[in-house]
This record gives sequence, structure tokens and C-alpha cells, in this order.
Amino acid sequence: MLDLTNSIAAVDDATEETGVDLVEWLLRELPTKDVEMHYGGHTVCVTGMYQSGGKWFIKFRDDEYQGDDSRGDTAEKTGELRKNADGTYSFRDGGTNRPWGTVHVAISGSVVPATRITVGSSIKLDPG
Repeated sequence: MLDLTNSIAAVDDATEETGVDLVEWLLRELPTKDVEMHYGGHTVCVTGMYQSGGKWFIKFRDDEYQGDDSRGDTAEKTGELRKNADGTYSFRDGGTNRPWGTVHVAISGSVVPATRITVGSSIKLDPG
């Protein structure tokens, strides 16, 4: 967990990082982790990032029509990630008219299984 604005209290069993650049953290975490980013009162699931024309862009999934299953998260979206003069970051969803929002927290969780299973192999469980 990267707390960029000291917004949250300590969380049991979670490693909290501070003083780390968000872009560096995302580049480190994204290859093997599920990443969510909280900005301006909203949270999105980060699916990738890229740089173009000197700017960073975030690819993400978001259920922007919560409560309406027929209009939920229908596609991956892209927004710009901007580093501000004071070292904080702001994010803006490129597909809406939402204002820029300060990025407060980024959270990652492992999606790499501890045990790898080869298709066609057998598994023996140890009851313990």
C-alpha cells in the first residue's frame, strides 16, 4: 500500500510505503500485482500504464454506473496521471468530464499463486 498523502491509518497485516514515487511504485507493482488507485473520492482498478509525449497514462477498469448492471464496466478506459509541482499526483479519467483528483492511495495485492499447477497434472492434497 502506498499512502501518498498520509490519508489512512495503519492497516493490520498490510505493508505501508511512504516517500516512494507513484510512477516508480506502479511500474514495480503492476507486472505481478492487482493494483487499485484512489483519487479524488473515487477508486479504480489499474490495468496498465504507458508514457506518450512525456506524459503518463493509466489504463483502468471502473464501474462508473454503480447500481445499474446494464451500464457497468463495459471497457478498459484511459486517463492521464500528472505530477504536480508539489510532488503529489493528480489523475483524470479521459472519458468523462470529471475534474482532476489528487491521488491519495495506491494498493496492490498479489495475483501470483503460491502454487503453480500444470494443466493435465494431478494434485495430491495433504490433509494435514
